[in-house]
Amino acid sequence: MNDRELLKKIIEDNLTNKEKIRKNILNSSSESYDKEYYRKRKNNMKRNILAIAGAACLTFVVLLNINTTFASAAAQIPLIGRVAKVFTFNSYESHSDSNKMSVVIPNIGNTENKEFENKINSIINEQIDSLSNDAMKEADEYKENFLAMEGNTKEDFTPIQYKFNYEVKKSDDNILSFIITKTEIIGDASYETFYMYNLNLKNGNNITLEDMLGNEYKTVINNEIDRQMNEIAKSEPNTYSYYKEFYKDKGVGINENQNFYINEEGNVVIVFYKYEIVPEYKGNMEFEIKAK
Repeated sequence: MNDRELLKKIIEDNLTNKEKIRKNILNSSSESYDKEYYRKRKNNMKRNILAIAGAACLTFVVLLNINTTFASAAAQIPLIGRVAKVFTFNSYESHSDSNKMSVVIPNIGNTENKEFENKINSIINEQIDSLSNDAMKEADEYKENFLAMEGNTKEDFTPIQYKFNYEVKKSDDNILSFIITKTEIIGDASYETFYMYNLNLKNGNNITLEDMLGNEYKTVINNEIDRQMNEIAKSEPNTYSYYKEFYKDKGVGINENQNFYINEEGNVVIVFYKYEIVPEYKGNMEFEIKAK
């Protein structure tokens, strides 16, 4: 299986999982929508992290640049390490009766290898297209189900908003760690999905938790999360109670596909979605763990 086929498979698996959640949501009543959505997210939050296959010959950078001024100011395009320039290839907003969407598509250049650039840029474009197309279909079906409910009218419907954004967490000659975030806004509620990339710029490989924390990374992470939550318990007992009931006592723990990024200090930061380990009002939860 080549790099493109592997990426497509990962994307398809991720979208299939999301489709199952979406269908359950769309079949529920409007009154229970938010609760069901969050419940499904909590139960299915051990998502596959959308990663780029890294063969020894594949050294690349994929970076979303949301600052649109870069599109018209090529001289200011940042150089990531010594590998490639990353620039905004295309950015657009789309509007329909069911959704409003803001999308930015990055490409890479300046690698002195046009074939390599074309290959990676094609993969990036296909990924963003898959995610945005799936979002539009989801919004259309949500609107259809909304209007099918007794008493709802077109005037009552508010289009779903989708935003694709990014944040670079660490960038040097050796490591590039960044997050692509898809934000979905339905009424007053917002939901985020993270696609985390941790790349070794020297060999092109995807950096794993085992690379950063050693063979016993699961034990290291679980112990450190528990230590930090015990500290939180001193001032926020309700937060700790939620963690204990829905995470610790159930022996959930982390797995190979755990969301994480690498911060500027070179440490691992484990990321949980809201509801997954702490109450909703705490938002997404992060735990910094010192690298080995």
